[in-house]
Amino acid sequence: MKLNALLLLLLAGRSGGRAEAYPIHWFNNLKQGSEAAREAGRPIMIDFWADWCQPCKRMDAEVYVDPAVGGAVSRKIVAVRINFDIQKDLARAYNVQTVPHLVFTNSLGTTLIHHRGFINARDLSSLIGALPSDVSEINGFDQSLRKNKNDFEGLLAMGRRLRASGFFEASNVYFERAARHERAEKSPKEWELILREMGLNYLELRDGRMAAKSFERYLRGVPANEHTPLCLWSLAQAYALDGRKAKAEAAAKKLIAEFPNSEESRKTEETLYPAAAKPPG
Repeated sequence: MKLNALLLLLLAGRSGGRAEAYPIHWFNNLKQGSEAAREAGRPIMIDFWADWCQPCKRMDAEVYVDPAVGGAVSRKIVAVRINFDIQKDLARAYNVQTVPHLVFTNSLGTTLIHHRGFINARDLSSLIGALPSDVSEINGFDQSLRKNKNDFEGLLAMGRRLRASGFFEASNVYFERAARHERAEKSPKEWELILREMGLNYLELRDGRMAAKSFERYLRGVPANEHTPLCLWSLAQAYALDGRKAKAEAAAKKLIAEFPNSEESRKTEETLYPAAAKPPG
């Protein structure tokens, strides 16, 4: 870590207010936190709190004093604490409506994931531990898109990198922007990729309705190819998540009937729809 970033981290522990009482070095200023994060290539955890918030006080008393949380923070992220009542513009910018509310971002402050409400020490340390300790590549894509927000290749690259890092909701923000780009209509392969990746992201987020929409659109608009079995299998899962059992069974039967030798057909027979192991007749 460069010297000025190290100094900022040390100074953050002396920034006054509530931060002094805890083992975590807190910044009270997002700009300073972002500067330290950029130098170290780390993600940021922004804690939105308020004096009147009882769950926030529980976080202070039970969570932020926990050695596992303090250790996870020191190893992986830069921590920033924002008073919800004082920095209202920042709260609005991050769509924070209630507290406590944690926003995890890249080093530039671009949202990766949210956690709304109280979280215990074990779950928070696990969540932080699952974050990448180096988000330099994500930062690079973000910086490029800040210079040219309509860069189609940049939007695709950012969406794919975020998906690979497990930031499924953030990934779809960029895939949706790419899907609206005029290049998407002129690039069938990229358009197919966008729909497929968005659908898979929605499955990871357990959003069956939106996943089904993505895969339905894919299967209607894309001729059968090597990705079709995956999309049919995923569509069946999406319908099942959304409680549409009959549609899930129909998608499973279609997969097994049309692509009997595919890996997805085998997985469907073994797990998703065992009764469809052999098509009727």
